[in-house]
Amino acid sequence: LIQEIALKTIFYQPTISYKINDKFGIGAGFVFATGSVDLSRAVPTPVDGSFNMNGSTTAMGFNAGVYLNPIEALKIGIDYRSGMTMSVEGGDVTFSDIPGYLQSSFPANKFDADLPIPANLDVGLAYSLSEKLTIAVEMNYVFWSDYDSLNIDFEENTDLLADSKNPREYSNSMILRLGGEYKVNDKISARAGVYYDPRPTNEKYFTPETVSLNTLAFTLGLSIMPTEGLSVDLSLLQLNGLEEDMQYEPENFAGTYKTTTVIPGIGVSYSF
Repeated sequence: LIQEIALKTIFYQPTISYKINDKFGIGAGFVFATGSVDLSRAVPTPVDGSFNMNGSTTAMGFNAGVYLNPIEALKIGIDYRSGMTMSVEGGDVTFSDIPGYLQSSFPANKFDADLPIPANLDVGLAYSLSEKLTIAVEMNYVFWSDYDSLNIDFEENTDLLADSKNPREYSNSMILRLGGEYKVNDKISARAGVYYDPRPTNEKYFTPETVSLNTLAFTLGLSIMPTEGLSVDLSLLQLNGLEEDMQYEPENFAGTYKTTTVIPGIGVSYSF
């Protein structure tokens, strides 16, 4: 199913927002994504051997949102980011450790493949309990059902090298988040939160290429405003993929999975 994999996606997302009045604002932006994949798998024969697939691509999308402030203490945000399809065309395929008598069945090749990036619909509410303390809840609905199958189309097929069709059948999922912010003083604000992200994967088609488990996550944040308008934002996210026994039925491949991920972040923003 997989021996090694490296996936990379970079999003460029310029966005503009406009405050119509004290209770309503809108925003929209353009999304440009670049992506690459470097993947190695065993060849579909009883002999040892592997093949490597390497390719890159780009995709485009958009985002849009609205901001509501119906009463002084309550803020509501709704946003949508469109789905995109990362389509690799003419990626390189190379084979290794193929016995001499089978090399004609595994020539150097090209491949096409599509990998969807799902759309997101987000709704968040923040309520100020006091001048210093704000709590927030958020719902993220992720349209994972777009990921139905991973299909690999080889440019040249042989008797032992057929195109690959791998069912995924992901389901849409909803992430629920709870957090709070405490304003220490006019220059420092601290944040903490927790969220639960249910796995979108189909239990019959769970593969180790991109492990997605029921995940419990914890967040910390700190904003420092050294001068008026300028904010330096620090964040730390820890995700714990809860241990589970899963399988990929078409290949009778089963295993026990768990994950831990730590993501630090830094951002700088300036308000005019």
